[in-house]
Amino acid sequence: MQPSDTHQRSQRASRPVPFDARGDLWAAVQQGVVLSRDLNARMEFDPITPPPARPPPLPYQRQLPPMSAPSGGNRPAPGVVVRAPLGEVPLNVLRTEIRSLEKENDALKKHVALQDRVIMGFCTLHVFERENQSGLP
Repeated sequence: MQPSDTHQRSQRASRPVPFDARGDLWAAVQQGVVLSRDLNARMEFDPITPPPARPPPLPYQRQLPPMSAPSGGNRPAPGVVVRAPLGEVPLNVLRTEIRSLEKENDALKKHVALQDRVIMGFCTLHVFERENQSGLP
């Protein structure tokens, strides 16, 4: 029997020192197989505690794989909306992006043309005022 109090010097010498030459216990601790609750008050391995209960599955873990189509054909079940295949997704995204950039480019071209007309109008007005200013008092 081991002494109950190991803080007394006279009892320390009689206490056996466990030694794990292969390091199995520490490997189990590192892997999470052995936890602190598996050790008693004297820090001895006491695997009496039951393993923790598994938590309930999360919603995505409860999902079932889609059912396969009946062997009679590949028609969907009544009331099921079938989506068209997406096709080449990266190509469709690129087409959409290019289309929006082309629309923006056209709008900017119209804006630049309008600014050119306004600036030319101001220049024409300025030249007209300079030419007609010489005769005014």
